[in-house]
Amino acid sequence: MNIKRYVAPDMRRALKKVSEDLGSEAVILSNRKTAQGVELWASGGEVKASEVPAWLPDLPPHAEQKNDAGNQGNIIRAKRKESQLEASLKKIKKNTVSDTPNINAIKKEMASFKEQIRLQNRMLTDLMQIVSKEDLKNKPVIEQEKQENERNKPLNTDRTIRNSDEIENNSSDEDHERKSHNAIKNDRRMAKGVSDAQETLVSQFRDMGLSSRLAKYLVQRCDDWKGGCDLLASSIKTSSTPIWSDQTVNSGKSKFVALLGPTGVGKTTTIAKLALRFRQSNSVKQMALVTLDPGRLGSKDYLNSFAKQLGCDYYEKTSDLSLNSILKRCADKRLVLIDTIGYSINDRGWHEQQAELLDCEQSIYPCLVLPSTQQRAVLEAICYDYQRYQYRECIISKLDECVSLGEVLNTVVEHCLTVKYVTDGTSLTDDLHQPDGVKLVQFAEHLGQHAWQHITNKMSFYAGVA
Repeated sequence: MNIKRYVAPDMRRALKKVSEDLGSEAVILSNRKTAQGVELWASGGEVKASEVPAWLPDLPPHAEQKNDAGNQGNIIRAKRKESQLEASLKKIKKNTVSDTPNINAIKKEMASFKEQIRLQNRMLTDLMQIVSKEDLKNKPVIEQEKQENERNKPLNTDRTIRNSDEIENNSSDEDHERKSHNAIKNDRRMAKGVSDAQETLVSQFRDMGLSSRLAKYLVQRCDDWKGGCDLLASSIKTSSTPIWSDQTVNSGKSKFVALLGPTGVGKTTTIAKLALRFRQSNSVKQMALVTLDPGRLGSKDYLNSFAKQLGCDYYEKTSDLSLNSILKRCADKRLVLIDTIGYSINDRGWHEQQAELLDCEQSIYPCLVLPSTQQRAVLEAICYDYQRYQYRECIISKLDECVSLGEVLNTVVEHCLTVKYVTDGTSLTDDLHQPDGVKLVQFAEHLGQHAWQHITNKMSFYAGVA
């Protein structure tokens, strides 16, 4: 049996010496504090309790510790207890074999065994805390030693001078690159005829929601913000004529109006608003409502119930009743509002509905519904998907829900669409308005300045811009 003594200033260094000398299988036999620091007695392998010299003291309660190799040292106290437990287990087994087993003795031994395990775990925890405290105590001393070593190192004067020269050269190179970049940027501005003030205006128009192309178009033709807003307002085409013109009504010809757009843009609600607006100046018997989506319960039931309350005719397109047959029955009507299905362009029903509307015997007037709550890319996709209908007019919906109006205004201007109506709420009688380009731009400007703020009151620009 190879037993060695190790002395170190603290427990961490002592354990390091043991690990380097005896390896990861080292067993701590004893430890104690001395005037030099910590004294450890260790062996290079497992040691039985009977082999431990009598002159070695028992391990103190906090003497268990893992060495740096990550292996837990065996505890001699535990070895001795194991022999006692083996004897106890033999005694228990003997009592069990006998005719009258001592149940109380078994319970007592088990409780003693659990208590011993609890004490060993507590010993390990205490020892870990002691080592951690010693490490924290010695850390400032180690850091101080490192700093003193750095101070005592001879300075390389030539290298220091070269480093300072390199830093100065790098900073001068960065300044030169920055100046060159600014000069190139100014040259490009001069070539394009755009000043710093104009670039600021472009940024402001983009914050409103406009695209870079439209923002630059406005800035190049105006010198200030107000002029750009006025130009934008004049670029928005609006129409004060109802979707059913007086000429169409007086001529006795029917006008079939189909509202187009994806699901959720407000087509069904807008149809109800248009029906109420038509009833204000015409007989409700001259109007009919048609839905192409009888399978959608919400839309079908809503229009059916609304038509009954209003007193007008209502039709559903089914497998037995085609759109052509419905429109023939409505030949004597002056206004027929058609609620289309908001299919995805990847859906097979999209192409079937498109073919049915485009190949219809009667001339159908298409009107696109653009929600002001969507991003510009989504609005552009909607315009592109429905371009085969050759629409020229649109309705802007959901103004009460949007946080930026510039996106939909940008789409209207770039696609040269005429705005027929705007909607800003769920009230069927009060939330359908004739468009006004100036008010639309004012409302877009207001939203751009107060973006992402919680608006407690309904922000209808027809009631005034706050």
